[in-house]
Amino acid sequence: NEGATPAKPESVIDEAVEKPGPMQSIRKFFLGDSKAEKNKLAALGMGAFASYSVISNLTYGACLFIAWMTFVKATGMTPLEPEQWKPFLAFYAGLWTMQNFVRPFRFALAVALAPAFERGIQGLASKLGAPKPVAFGMLVVLIGLVTTLSLGSALLFFGGFPKGLPFLLPFGIGQVVVA
Repeated sequence: NEGATPAKPESVIDEAVEKPGPMQSIRKFFLGDSKAEKNKLAALGMGAFASYSVISNLTYGACLFIAWMTFVKATGMTPLEPEQWKPFLAFYAGLWTMQNFVRPFRFALAVALAPAFERGIQGLASKLGAPKPVAFGMLVVLIGLVTTLSLGSALLFFGGFPKGLPFLLPFGIGQVVVA
């Protein structure tokens, strides 16, 4: 085997293959590495996915709430009014980007809460007599519904719709009555 190139250790090969370029690093910072996170969560089970869903919904929902209420207080209009969506999205984008700084904490908290969610999924499956994946799906849909309704209710309660509920105004309901 004279003239053969000596084999490189696997760690050197892995390092060369996995080293991202500058644009990939920027993209990963702003958008996260969802594939790697999903793989890690999959290894931890359905409870980890469910707990991460709750934590993500809560943090992004809080971010949306803060952005919405700040926009309403600054402009006196909701982002749903004509010509307001783009300025709102520009403001929200800054807050959304900051979510990347708390991503490791969200992930760590999801891992810590995974056993509790795993027990919840198993309990729901047992109670319903359904397979575990069906119980998981039901739990994820329920999480989505509860967090969406909670966000909408909080926006309504704290004045996020100063002129009323825009989707109900054409029907003559949803107007804010000023005493």
